[in-house]
Amino acid sequence: MTKVEIIDELSRSNTVEKIIYKLLSSSKNPFDCPEDLIQDIYLLLLQKDDDLIVNLYNKGELGYYLLKIARNQLLSVNSKYYYTYIKLAAHSDEITKAANTIFEEDRGRVC
Repeated sequence: MTKVEIIDELSRSNTVEKIIYKLLSSSKNPFDCPEDLIQDIYLLLLQKDDDLIVNLYNKGELGYYLLKIARNQLLSVNSKYYYTYIKLAAHSDEITKAANTIFEEDRGRVC
């Protein structure tokens, strides 16, 4: 089996999705974007060396590898996922709250 065939099989069986949704209960982050993380993991797999993916699959260790990647991305504040999605969402939420507060304060003033 080739790397692309393996990733296609993972996609058809929703393996990455199952791993992510099981791990979501461990994450206490209100800004989680599981669909984005799933796509990032598939992209990461496509960028990995062909031999690595094929060897892990043949040894039956690809599931553990996916679990490790997903856990590190979802639960670490140093992960690419955190910096790309979570940190941005958290800051945009703070900005929205601040803007709403300013708007509410200005609403009572007469110009």
